[in-house]
Amino acid sequence: MAKYEFAVYNAEVRQTAAEGKDHSRFTADWADMQYIEIMAMNEEQARGKFEEMHPSAQGFVVDDVMEMG
Repeated sequence: MAKYEFAVYNAEVRQTAAEGKDHSRFTADWADMQYIEIMAMNEEQARGKFEEMHPSAQGFVVDDVMEMG
């Protein structure tokens, strides 16, 4: 298995922060880039696991994915 690092933020949180408000579900730190590591057989599987944990339908945006080895 390989380790993949996802650089991600939440677009909804960024928008509410820009409006000077708090997001109803997620903390303000999601407005900034967060780094999440996922173990998987390949990048496709890693992206699938990531989407389950942090769905794009909830505003999560993947900026970059890097295989860490």
